[in-house]
Amino acid sequence: MTVYGFYLLTLLAVLGYRTCSASTTSQPTPGLKPVLQDALSTESRRINVTWTNDDVIGNYSSLYMVAWTPVPSGTSGSENTTLKNYSIQSLSPGTTYTVTVTYIITGYNREQLMPSDTRTYTTKQEYGGTCSTSIPCDDASNTISCNFGVTKCLCVDGRYRNGQACIEYKKVTTLA
Repeated sequence: MTVYGFYLLTLLAVLGYRTCSASTTSQPTPGLKPVLQDALSTESRRINVTWTNDDVIGNYSSLYMVAWTPVPSGTSGSENTTLKNYSIQSLSPGTTYTVTVTYIITGYNREQLMPSDTRTYTTKQEYGGTCSTSIPCDDASNTISCNFGVTKCLCVDGRYRNGQACIEYKKVTTLA
């Protein structure tokens, strides 16, 4: 192998390619591709996503572009981050979203994009919204649940809605 061939193989390895010999075709390193995990948490208007992948080494800069689209249609969004997690906010309750994370590596006048596989997440439903077994209620306070008789997220255990929360009904007694 010539010195040029050695340097070419070294450069390909640094750029994230694996080679078996000087005559084989280079393939992207699978470890750089982001792998979306289960949502850290899902709320009515937010999905907290996280992913894993190897970090690029060398004189490169990198960031992640998180992109989401409601299913079947609606307003898409995307944001960049340098972290391996992101909180997608201002979403619609009870809606399924497809999410993709693209690892963007730049250096040496080159840019490489490594998109994750697409994954779907569903936001929870708010009080009064239509619910089902696949669209649960956003029950952070354990005071609402899906009433399957009317398929709506309603207060539980005799509570009633007072503004923003389901509160417990307490009978007021007068002292004699």
